[in-house]
Amino acid sequence: MSFALAIQVLAIGVLSALVPAMSRQTTPLGVSIPSGFVRHPVVTSAVRIYEALTGATTLLILISLLILPAGWLEPAFALAPLAVLGGSTGAYVWQRRRIIAAKEADRWYDGRAVGITADLTGSAPRDTGASVWPALIGVICLVATIGYGFTIYDRMPDPFPAHTGALGEPDRWVPKTPFEAFFSPGLALIVLVFILGLLWWMPRRPQRGLPDGDATAATARRAIHDHTTLVVVTWIGLILGIGASALSLLQWWSRFGTPTAITYAVMMTAAMAAVVLPVLKALPNLKQIDASARPGHDAESPDDDRHWKLGLLYINRDDPALMVPKRGGMGTTINLGHPAGMVFGVAVLMLLAWSIANGG
Repeated sequence: MSFALAIQVLAIGVLSALVPAMSRQTTPLGVSIPSGFVRHPVVTSAVRIYEALTGATTLLILISLLILPAGWLEPAFALAPLAVLGGSTGAYVWQRRRIIAAKEADRWYDGRAVGITADLTGSAPRDTGASVWPALIGVICLVATIGYGFTIYDRMPDPFPAHTGALGEPDRWVPKTPFEAFFSPGLALIVLVFILGLLWWMPRRPQRGLPDGDATAATARRAIHDHTTLVVVTWIGLILGIGASALSLLQWWSRFGTPTAITYAVMMTAAMAAVVLPVLKALPNLKQIDASARPGHDAESPDDDRHWKLGLLYINRDDPALMVPKRGGMGTTINLGHPAGMVFGVAVLMLLAWSIANGG
């Protein structure tokens, strides 16, 4: 079993199981509920079953990887993470239906005041406590690597190794061109520039206040979500910059096999840690806020389940906001009903199709 693959599967499983703990209390498994029902037996039971099924799926996949024949490692890199996501998503969709059924049967929102705080347009950036420096260091590493690459272009292998498999060995060769030689670090640099843009924009973006029955607790929870999201993003930027630089150098130097496989494993382990550890650090504070929240003290957040497909995708053409708070987990998500959101969705699908067509 590949260590990098096991780390991916474990991290995806852990993060999936932690989705209810990361989410707002009033959106268990992506379902809007009033704050007074967050400990309703149906809600707590559905969440426990989801967590158990996600954990069982992850454990089953890990055990399967232990007995997997060596020749199946390549397809396992694509299928194992998808299997964990598929299992957790199936459990998510199945159990959320129980909450929806109970909410509709007992009319949980009847007679309850709902509302949102108007989107803020403040000019000064909010202090999130997250530094941009890790991502900037990642950019510097990539720029330096690309600059070095231009000086050794004539000594790079031709034909050029356009893709390596799970064991670090090339499985696709193409004629050497500047596009092929610098595609991977160039793409990583584009992603890093996008990350820097996010780090600048997120503290300045308009924020939609969802009171969740206690506006004070909701504001404190949102601050933790923002801080954790930005910490994850900036450290992912550093790891991407260093990792993409190292993999590019190995590719240019024709150092395949074990060096490439180890570098990829270290990069994936660091990336998973950069996501999981900040989340684990935030959970005690979120639990403390949830424990001290006063259900029904303020207005409830609106019941807008109709705009959330499976509690995961937000599609609302009447909402002018491009970014809205996530239902599951931390951070924000894109309104796919917004014109710019539609463009983004199409672009992601095209990129995914291109990646599959070109071997990952």
